[in-house]
Amino acid sequence: MFKNESDVVAKKAEKRYEVLARQKIPIASKRHQGSLPDFDFTESWKINYDWKPEQTTTHTIPYTCYSTPESMPREAVVPSIEDQALGFFIGNYVAKPTIVPRGQFEWIPELLAQSNTEEIFRSSVNAASLAAFANATKSPGIMRQAQAAYSNLGRRLFHQYYGVILLVSLETGRAVPPGMYDLYQTMNPTSDYSVHGRQWTTRMINVLHDAITLNQDRHTDPRTMVSTALSIDRELDELKRLMPHVWNHKTIHLEQPSEYLYGDTYDFYLDPWIVQMWNNVKSCRMYLYKIVRENLVRGYTHLDQPLFSRDEYESTQATAKGIVQSTTASIIASIPQITGMIPFPDLSTARRRASHPELDGDEPSPVFTVQPPGTFLDPSQSTQIVHVIWPLYAVGQTDLATAELRQWVIDMLHFVALRIGTRQAVVLADELKALQRTVLPVT
Repeated sequence: MFKNESDVVAKKAEKRYEVLARQKIPIASKRHQGSLPDFDFTESWKINYDWKPEQTTTHTIPYTCYSTPESMPREAVVPSIEDQALGFFIGNYVAKPTIVPRGQFEWIPELLAQSNTEEIFRSSVNAASLAAFANATKSPGIMRQAQAAYSNLGRRLFHQYYGVILLVSLETGRAVPPGMYDLYQTMNPTSDYSVHGRQWTTRMINVLHDAITLNQDRHTDPRTMVSTALSIDRELDELKRLMPHVWNHKTIHLEQPSEYLYGDTYDFYLDPWIVQMWNNVKSCRMYLYKIVRENLVRGYTHLDQPLFSRDEYESTQATAKGIVQSTTASIIASIPQITGMIPFPDLSTARRRASHPELDGDEPSPVFTVQPPGTFLDPSQSTQIVHVIWPLYAVGQTDLATAELRQWVIDMLHFVALRIGTRQAVVLADELKALQRTVLPVT
């Protein structure tokens, strides 16, 4: 019904180019036969470069003509499907505030423009945009792209969520729901192992599974339980050696104690996610040695025929206590940075140290004055302090915690609850309060 004006204009331009090309091409004479006269460069080389080639060379310069549309390279000027989908989504869903001081998804373009926005957010926007664009255009091809994007996003979300499930199962003494474990086993072979740290986290999940299974065991004899727990702990040591160098942290010793921090050290990390991974290892280690200590007591004092000699019992018990105390101190040292008592490095510094880990030892250790919790938290970014709830609870729950330490943990859990609005931290703090009233002071 309507003409395609772009095609009409293109055809007219093409004809015009052809006319101009025919006008500018001269008719070649028999003498020249389409080329310029030969020119001897021998004398020129002799004069200018004092060098004579073995034989005379000739240079032929062909006539030029106008380029036609057929001879011109065609470059795509159409945006990619992903960009079209994003534009469609922003154009139809994003609305800036006007007379009412709020809008709809108006923060999405701003977050997408920031260099430090998490990839999982970009992936979710891409998946939603493709789905909306596919529905609007009724395109099966675009819908398949949306489904692929959603599948990848869902897999990554599940991997993150599954790690939390394992920690909660370990720390509450409950088994992992069978359906969740089966789903993980099904999805794991299709995971993208190019994602930073995925191989390490997959092995860590296997270690957590082993620890949870051991914690659920009620039939194995105490000696075997202790031996198995120590074997799993050695696997944690192997995992620590496999950690990328950029995951390493620096321990800073305070010259003066701080009223906001329990202890005299804090650790300095490059990124909150690294803190979470380290605390996963530490939490697992604490519960493994809880199993060791409980089974030492059960095998030495609760049986008519002890399974451990006195020397074996005392030495293993002393080693286990020392490891629990050092692990507790290490978890405490990770709390100041992720709760905003000290800052994380700026993005450029973190990237430089991540890209050139060999130079990390040359940089001086950052020393900060510990400030009240929340001082250095950026309100425009995720705090990620939700991941310190269970490690804090593990520290407060151990029988080796002093009353002062347990009270500090309770205060930190209350801070987390008020900061991010989670009831879970309040419930766990109340459990520690009840424990505080019943346990005897540690001597």
